[in-house]
This record gives sequence, structure tokens and C-alpha cells, in this order.
Amino acid sequence: MNIPILLALIALSPQKSIIDRLSALKTFKADFYELITYNTGAVSDTWRGKIYFKNPDKLRLEVKQPDKQLIISDGKEVWLYFKKKNEAYKRDVTTLVKEVSPSYIFMDTTKCTVELDTLTETNALFTLKPKNPKGALVIVEGIQMSVSLEDTLPDRVVIRDKEGNSFDFHFTKRKANKKLKDKLFQFKPPKNCKVYD
Repeated sequence: MNIPILLALIALSPQKSIIDRLSALKTFKADFYELITYNTGAVSDTWRGKIYFKNPDKLRLEVKQPDKQLIISDGKEVWLYFKKKNEAYKRDVTTLVKEVSPSYIFMDTTKCTVELDTLTETNALFTLKPKNPKGALVIVEGIQMSVSLEDTLPDRVVIRDKEGNSFDFHFTKRKANKKLKDKLFQFKPPKNCKVYD
């Protein structure tokens, strides 16, 4: 589909178009970098690496900078592994911090209000807000999602919580609906790894 036609379709029905496309997203993988800014206004962390997502709740973050770490969620539990220290932390998914939770990065668009903010020849910018926030989503103030019209995939997601903190993800080398095996979202502690749970 060429860009002018796609622009016309989005302009006619932006909410339905974005919901349909994102709801059909079965898997997503990309290179990413994330800027974490707290309500003081200072950027406290910058992460770079690779992200793998499998609908509805499986996530793998391979953080390469500033320090190598691995964050894996199978939808029930979360493993955080720090290679330098050879330490792993096991957590229940409901306690996972927002900057790495799939619930925040890829919010279920059917449970959100979706508004089109800006439409250009290259991107559509949407604001998403939970309709009835519960559990992990209760502190989300809103999400801005930029969708590239070249591949109709998210190229940026900015999450803002009710405390004024923001978590800004940028995605490059995006691939959608490629086969990702479940074992990619399972973690086995390496030899001599110290495990905390």
C-alpha cells in the first residue's frame, strides 16, 4: 500500500486503524534505546539493546549499554540478570517496574482511548490512555506512540506516569510477526549464578 493511500485511511479512521494494526501484532523485535527521565528533569539512565515481544505478555530485553543485563518475562514471572556480577533476581510480573514491563511498552490498545495528535507523511502520533486502569496500569498517566507509516510499526513509545516520570523508547530495525520461540522468554541461571527471589 502506498503512503498517500495509507495516510488517507488513517485520517478517515485513525482510532480504528491503529487499534486494528497493533492488535494484530503477534510478535515484535527491534533494536532499542530508552531514556528514563525522572520528575526532577534529569535524565537518569540511557539503555541500549534489543527487544523481543510476543503477544500478549512475553518480553525479552537484552540490554547492552550501559551494563550488560537481561530482562525476561514469560507473562507470570520476571528474571533480571546482571552479567557482570553474575546475579539474577526473580520477581512476580505484577511487581515489575514500569520501565521494563510489556504492559507499559505495548499497552493493549483495545483497553485504551486512542486519539490522533499529529499526522505527517512519515509518522502518525497517537495518545493512548487506559479506559479502566487496574493493577500494573493504575499509575500510567498516558502513552504517546509514534507509528512509522513506512512499516506501520511503532518507532517510539513514551510512557508518562502520574508521578511525572517518563520512559522514552525508540525502536529501529523493526520486525513484526516473525516466529519467536517460547524458550526465548525463559531464563536458566548460568553456572555459579547467585539467585535472589
